[in-house]
Amino acid sequence: MLVSAFVLCAAAVVFAFFLNVKATAKRIRKYSRETNARISLLESKIEEGYAKITEDLDKKVSVDINDRLGLVERRSFRQLESLLWLQREADLHYPIGWTRGWAASPDFLLEIYQYVVRSRPQLILELGSGVSSIVIASALRKLGTGRLISIDHDENYGAQTRLNLESAGLDRLSEVRIASLKQVSSATVGMQSPGGSDWVWYDQAIFADIQNIDMVVIDGPPEKTGPLARYPAVPLLIDKLNPRAMLFLDDAARAQEREILGLWEQNFSVDVRFERDFEKGLARISFPSAS
Repeated sequence: MLVSAFVLCAAAVVFAFFLNVKATAKRIRKYSRETNARISLLESKIEEGYAKITEDLDKKVSVDINDRLGLVERRSFRQLESLLWLQREADLHYPIGWTRGWAASPDFLLEIYQYVVRSRPQLILELGSGVSSIVIASALRKLGTGRLISIDHDENYGAQTRLNLESAGLDRLSEVRIASLKQVSSATVGMQSPGGSDWVWYDQAIFADIQNIDMVVIDGPPEKTGPLARYPAVPLLIDKLNPRAMLFLDDAARAQEREILGLWEQNFSVDVRFERDFEKGLARISFPSAS
């Protein structure tokens, strides 16, 4: 009797456990279905969101690419147009060298050519020789008056410019001088170098016999020379300039050149006219007494 009761009790426990397992399994299956449904819904929403993001991104990228291509096309057309006008106005029948990149762009070259012809400067100083030297000397030959002195720190590059000028028959109107880059004290420049050490600029001895400069084209030293590499041009040349001298700064759209322009305005009260339409930016610097 006792054994039968024990068996019945055990059977009841097993049956209850079975029912509990079955109920648990049922709940698990239900939860699994709900979870799968939620995962499917989430995946669907992610796919929809991804598709929308991709579509929006494609539109934005497409617009951005078209805008950039349009800008490149307009800039390239302007450079080609400037080069054609320059060749026509200067009557160039000889190679002037590669333009753009490290060299001056055609729009800048056309601008300084036209300024020389219009303003008839007698002495032009150029910091950084190259294709611009050919263009300036061509303008002086057209005028039949004036002289160009080009300064370059690179002996090989300067020698090539000198050879190009000679080949074009422009060497009688121009001179290329090689000046190594040397340290110049902050006291001489009148401002502490951003690097904390001395400035690095052309050997000042090269300018000893130069006076009464009417025009300066600043396209050197290279940016890699140091922070604000072209800043010393004004403080170290200001006493050699005619009161109505005009200075042209190439690469004026670069951040460091913009900072240099601001410092020149602040420290020397110069008038700065910045023109962003030029491929690499152009700035004209003059002194108030010239207005």
